[in-house]
Amino acid sequence: MRAILIDDEQANLENLQILLANNCPKVKVVAISNNISDAYTQVILHQPDLLFLDIQMGKTTGFELLSQLEEKTFEVI
Repeated sequence: MRAILIDDEQANLENLQILLANNCPKVKVVAISNNISDAYTQVILHQPDLLFLDIQMGKTTGFELLSQLEEKTFEVI
């Protein structure tokens, strides 16, 4: 299962990576992003199965990313 981690707080990204590595060996993190514009590019490029998506990211939200994507072939956490 391919996953992308999206959060504007570096500590959260690092903690999530550790938790996934230790507890979910079938989840492969294919990209990490700390902003919506980069996350959009990563989703298009990697076509993940799963997004770990922060809701509030500075002045933007994870929902803005979801609204920009025409086709959603992934699950969101």
